[in-house]
Amino acid sequence: MALLEDARYDGSLAPGVAVEDVVTAVLAVTVGVQILSRQPDTAVEVSGTLDRFWRALLPQLIH
Repeated sequence: MALLEDARYDGSLAPGVAVEDVVTAVLAVTVGVQILSRQPDTAVEVSGTLDRFWRALLPQLIH
């Protein structure tokens, strides 16, 4: 959370992005990925899921 607050302070975080919303999204994905990773034969799917998540989220966060 501190890194997001730092990004807000230095102008790197896109306007209108709520730090708490980003934290909630990352937490939800982390928990979901952990659950998926415990299932048999999901390693490739988990990796792809994380890749797609960050490709979708990161461009929305930067300014």
